[in-house]
Amino acid sequence: MKISSKSIDQTVIKVENIGMKFNLSKEKVDNLKEYVIKLLKHDVEIFYQEFWALKNIYFEVQKGDKLGIVGLNGAGKSTLLKLISGVMKPTEGFIETKGRIVPLLELGAGFDQNYTGRENIFLNGALLGYPKSFIENKFDEIVDFSELSDFIDVPLKNYSSGMRMRLGFSIATVTEPEILILDEILSVGDAKFQKKSEERMKSFLNKDVTVLFVSHSIQQVRNLCNKAIWLEKGKLVMLGSVDEVCDAYLDSMNPDKIKQKSDAKIGSNIKHIEDFNRHLLVNALDLHVNKGEILGLLGINDKDKVNSLNPIMEFFRSNNNRILIDDEETKLLNNKHIGICSMELILWNNLTCRENLNLMGNMYKIPKKILKQKVERLLYELYLTYDADTVVSKLSDGVQRRLNLAMALIHEPQILIMDEPFHGLDHQSHVIIWNYIQSLRDMEKIVIINTHNLDEADSISDRIAIIDKGQIIRMDTPLNLKKDIKGGDLVDIKLSNPNKNQVVINSLKDLKDIYWVDEVNGRINLRMKDAIIKLPLLIDKIKESNVHLKNLSVHQNTLGEVFTELTGISLEESK
Repeated sequence: MKISSKSIDQTVIKVENIGMKFNLSKEKVDNLKEYVIKLLKHDVEIFYQEFWALKNIYFEVQKGDKLGIVGLNGAGKSTLLKLISGVMKPTEGFIETKGRIVPLLELGAGFDQNYTGRENIFLNGALLGYPKSFIENKFDEIVDFSELSDFIDVPLKNYSSGMRMRLGFSIATVTEPEILILDEILSVGDAKFQKKSEERMKSFLNKDVTVLFVSHSIQQVRNLCNKAIWLEKGKLVMLGSVDEVCDAYLDSMNPDKIKQKSDAKIGSNIKHIEDFNRHLLVNALDLHVNKGEILGLLGINDKDKVNSLNPIMEFFRSNNNRILIDDEETKLLNNKHIGICSMELILWNNLTCRENLNLMGNMYKIPKKILKQKVERLLYELYLTYDADTVVSKLSDGVQRRLNLAMALIHEPQILIMDEPFHGLDHQSHVIIWNYIQSLRDMEKIVIINTHNLDEADSISDRIAIIDKGQIIRMDTPLNLKKDIKGGDLVDIKLSNPNKNQVVINSLKDLKDIYWVDEVNGRINLRMKDAIIKLPLLIDKIKESNVHLKNLSVHQNTLGEVFTELTGISLEESK
């Protein structure tokens, strides 16, 4: 079966009935020494479980096609890309490719944390197959694009995760491919760098480059691809046009259709820890958070990301900071009241989900009976019951991220701090975590979300704090931020007779809440507060001038525009 009607001589990738099998050990042994000791004591038997990550996969890709690959975590998407890239060889079947392949799989794979950024450029370039002379010629371009010139001679262990990804992206995209393979890498760094990376990707996509694209963002798949395949549990479910496949995939992920595979009996008498203060003031950041609120933090770059989260986490350990409850200082809050869910997974890979949660609960000295109830409740609420007794190393990324959240919640913190909570999630895990965060409002918890995703921050946050150069420069509800920026909404008006533009402009100048009005390219543009609400008044005023209104549109500000206006990104780019 083919996914293109193009002639066979245009085929650049041919996947013929491939399968990929792994042997998974049933023993919890993570090094040779431990294995030999157990073997000598006759405590271990060599048992392996066959696991087919892919089975009977077949399709063809024609030159210039943009093929999206969708599916839940653990469906085999990344494995498929690694096979096509030549990183691994299939257990059965064969793959043919024609053309120079540039795989953007795990950005920064092969980096050495003790080497500097400069040294890692040459190391990573060599792993990608670039000769030393090529890297030397492209070195300045790589550094300039990554925006890491100030840190290029600093060891990588001192880089944030975003800085490492930016460096990896800059190295990997320094050459032009014939076949481009992308594995969930279009959300690199902060908003400013994402724009740069997307522009570089568009330069590839606009050419006759063949693209294979894995993403959990269905909208990105729709925007970038013309065809798609859907994988589930290593099998090919569907292939066809991008809209047909994406529609079918999303329909299968409807939350109403997600059912728990086993019942969990949850005790209802779990004791909640004492109520937390209604208001929290962090003097160092001028941060004011309300009980039962989701606060989004947006920073201009990775330094602000570090500088925004660390003071919050360190605040409760500092003698120099104060906590005000109803304007009265208190010292009651401590680390037990805070849960931290970082983007970096903090899990014990050789323990099961249930064992991980029990171990974390014991660290917090939760009584045994209460801990058992807490563990089972979190397993149930985050859809982990089915995988409760599975070793973490065998879990998909989405399940691991849900477990990571459960670990941060085991002691029932009153403040939950989350760093990029939706990064790289499959659709099902995204829905589960999104809904769970929303439910924390009803429990009157405080959730602080640090993210570079403006759309997600806009959708889920009650208020948003925008941070630039270590300072909160504006904090308000998303709606108020978008209302106030640039003097309101932009209204674009087109008259049937443009010669009447100045007549209408003169009549509109007297209207309340119009900040400015002028003629732009034969049309009338104006800035107005709450333009949607005041449209009837605006239209009536235009009609009073005895003119025919041909077209009118209102552009409400986006959070991205607010961010750009407040942080001055557009000014920096113009320089």
